[in-house]
Amino acid sequence: RRRGHWNLTYGAWEDHGAGRQVAEVRVALGRIGALSRGYGLAAYVKCFAPALRLRDPQRGELGDVARLLLTEGGKGIWEIRDQPVKGRLRIVGSDPVDSQRVLLGLNDTAAKELRNHKPMAKFTKNFPKSRNDLLHYHPKWKTWPGTLVISGDDDDAIHGTYRKTPCRHTVVLSALWRRDATPDTPALYLYLRPDIMRTGLDVAVLSPTPAYCDRMEVCELHDWIPENALAEETHATRVRFLRWRDAPELKLEVPAPRATTEMEGGSFHARLEEGKATGPPVLCALPGLEEEVMRSMLRHTAEAGDADVVPIDLVGKMGSRNAKQLSILAAPSLLKYAAEEKLPLELLRWYDLAHPKEGSFGLCERHYPSRPREKWKKVEGSARGKATVRHEREFDAEESNEFYHKLLQRPPAFEVSVDRPQHQLVVRMNPLVAGHQAAAHLARGRGLGDAYARSVKVDYCLSELSSMGEPLTKEFHVPNSDAYAPSAVTGMELPLYHRQAKALTRMMDIEKGAVTFREEERSEHVLNGVGR
Repeated sequence: RRRGHWNLTYGAWEDHGAGRQVAEVRVALGRIGALSRGYGLAAYVKCFAPALRLRDPQRGELGDVARLLLTEGGKGIWEIRDQPVKGRLRIVGSDPVDSQRVLLGLNDTAAKELRNHKPMAKFTKNFPKSRNDLLHYHPKWKTWPGTLVISGDDDDAIHGTYRKTPCRHTVVLSALWRRDATPDTPALYLYLRPDIMRTGLDVAVLSPTPAYCDRMEVCELHDWIPENALAEETHATRVRFLRWRDAPELKLEVPAPRATTEMEGGSFHARLEEGKATGPPVLCALPGLEEEVMRSMLRHTAEAGDADVVPIDLVGKMGSRNAKQLSILAAPSLLKYAAEEKLPLELLRWYDLAHPKEGSFGLCERHYPSRPREKWKKVEGSARGKATVRHEREFDAEESNEFYHKLLQRPPAFEVSVDRPQHQLVVRMNPLVAGHQAAAHLARGRGLGDAYARSVKVDYCLSELSSMGEPLTKEFHVPNSDAYAPSAVTGMELPLYHRQAKALTRMMDIEKGAVTFREEERSEHVLNGVGR
């Protein structure tokens, strides 16, 4: 929004997302330049091979290797980066103004302290070579040139007079010089492109836009700082002219997805009511998976064997790895499918869930095992000659271990499996899991019996992750005691206030069970790899 365009990034990874990222494509839709008044589309391709496949890998930020600029009146063909042309320019400064250091309040004391400091050689041995002292201020550090005259360009593309703009804190170090546009030449800007990763020096560049994020530089100045333009011995500067050449043979293909999500016939809720005894119904399926994709999904499933249907563990030992594979290979298709409202149930709609025939919600030991019974022992002692009594909790190691294993064996709310013969990924949802776990907090440990547990109303809904945990609250009123008659109390030195007597009446009604209120408990479950 700040740049005036949408920015989309597509990555390419080895081994269907399980390996290293090897390339990326960035697409900007909207204003593709800081000064652009119209709208267009720009696509940039970056290859990570120089940092991955070379014996001496390149460090730091990598440049783009190809680009496509679609603007009104543009060529609309891909360009690839050509070999840069090296040269020399003469950059002469005049009309000195206060430097950025002076504007920030630095004085001679700062320069003197740096001069007196002796850095250790082991910290400076890998410093890049530079004609400027990287450890101390330049002799002319207090001033910057207000005007720059650039000459020496063979084709006169960038020569001319550049004047410093009054921009403060909107560009790097507030260093921005502008050459005005003429009927024959466009406006150009000279600014510092920062090395954000701090693997090298900041680089002064010339560009038709004043923002380094636009990546429109046409020339790089080698080892140049503004103070160099004020010293005659550093007026000559080495430069690199950046070139792009047309590549009409380069094409960008958007392949149609081979795996398309399919919806099971009928309503999910109806199939859930019909098939409680046969297991959770299918929420959606992703058919058309290739053999390589299935093998990549089951990479961390050691017990796959030769089974036709292989479950994917998303919560156990390999849960995080399997969830990552699922997020790369299947999550985009599943999320797109849900966004198109093609799921067999409505998002954020609550569906009634009838109690199972074999028992009430909240009482099933398989879905919600009971905690080990609390045991306490009395410990008598003495402190400072006085007898003391305290109670300590006792833990049974076998009971705790049994309870832990029961927790691990609880059925999950979502089950994901790969059907090898059908070449599809199947996602099942079991709302009974959430229903039992939520109802258990209301039905257990209160001595209310099975009849009360049977009266608990259970609903379920499917939501996107951003909407989870947001209760559907309605207008409500804070209860008070205004509607109650005051109670008379005898035997007190001072009578109750009128509002206190009404509150006493309400408290007595609560003890009698005459005041009812609604209790609600929620249990939320996430499909790992897709929901987060």
